[in-house]
Amino acid sequence: MVTTDARVNVSVSDRILAHLWEQDHQADHYLVTFEMTRPGIAEVCALHLPNVSRTMRELISDGLVSEHTRAVRGEDRRQKTWQLTDEAVSYTHLRAHETLRYLVCRLLL
Repeated sequence: MVTTDARVNVSVSDRILAHLWEQDHQADHYLVTFEMTRPGIAEVCALHLPNVSRTMRELISDGLVSEHTRAVRGEDRRQKTWQLTDEAVSYTHLRAHETLRYLVCRLLL
């Protein structure tokens, strides 16, 4: 019996970059949603909080993400949030097309 596994492994950093790319409409806003915080990123990307922190440090050092302190909708205190840098927006756009192309090629096989 032949089974085809259509799952694609996406790295933690690519998951976070894709998520932040989807949230790019909130870039440079003072008031943002929960999805821009560490717990929000962890929840949406199905990651543990320490993995988000470790990956964010790497992405900041690579110049792909910037860290900000902002008001979060529904919260009393300001929190750390992250957004893509201009360099990362174009990088993530290219990675999204690569991933899509890979998925299409896998489905055609």
